Amino acid sequence: MAGEARQWREDDPESEARAAQHAAQDAKAPSSPSTAPEENPLLGLGRSLLKWSAVLVTLGGLILHLVGYVQHSEYLRDWGLDSDLFPKSIEWILISGYQVMLLGMIKLWVFFKTQWWKLAIWGVTVATLTSVVSCLLLYGKDGLPVQSLWNWAKKFPKWLLATVLCYGYVACVCVVIAVAPIVTVTFIFLPAWIAFDSAKTSAEQDKKLYAQGCDQADLTKRCITVRRENKPDLRGFLIDSSDSLLAIYVPDQKVVQVIPRDGIELEVSLSATPKAGKSEQGRK
Repeated sequence: MAGEARQWREDDPESEARAAQHAAQDAKAPSSPSTAPEENPLLGLGRSLLKWSAVLVTLGGLILHLVGYVQHSEYLRDWGLDSDLFPKSIEWILISGYQVMLLGMIKLWVFFKTQWWKLAIWGVTVATLTSVVSCLLLYGKDGLPVQSLWNWAKKFPKWLLATVLCYGYVACVCVVIAVAPIVTVTFIFLPAWIAFDSAKTSAEQDKKLYAQGCDQADLTKRCITVRRENKPDLRGFLIDSSDSLLAIYVPDQKVVQVIPRDGIELEVSLSATPKAGKSEQGRK
């Protein structure tokens, strides 16, 4: 009888349907979470370093491009020229920006060397901010143990706690107000200021040098002679050039001429003519 009942239950369609329903529910039930292998912390650190390196390289390239472009534009504007007439390649702008930033950092180092107390204030501020950020990162997502700190602080008199909290709040506000403009100026306006200062300084130095004429003894700034049909057309200092134009300062006329490059020849002297004073001193 038991065998017949078991056979009847197995042949019953409703039993088969219920069994299939139970099997489907078991399949939908969440399985026990599998233990995934732990990731090597060095790999995570390497990925973070790569991400931050990419961000820093991109930011550095943008800063160098900004500095190079501003320096080139302001230098030509100081001569009364439009920088759009003398476009430069990205490589040229980046290299120029690197040179300007390097010289600017050297000037800042000389300044801080004489004003060491300002550098000390910067160092203390940066060290304080770095310490606070490091503490926040070391304690993880849960943050600082505020409850433990509060239990420890309750041991002191209330008037002392109130005084410390009041002065601490005022100090934090003052630090934020003082540091925020410094950080903004450092990372946004400092590169532009370095570019402006470099352009103005270079233009002023070149103007003083070019005003002495082509007979000055500086080999780094030589005069060029422009020839048309094998005849000298003008002689002066090359300020800038492009694929189609030349900007030349003519000391005899004290003007800047922009001429096309088509149909001309350039003649550059490989030696400078010494000044009269220096030649007489040499003869003595």
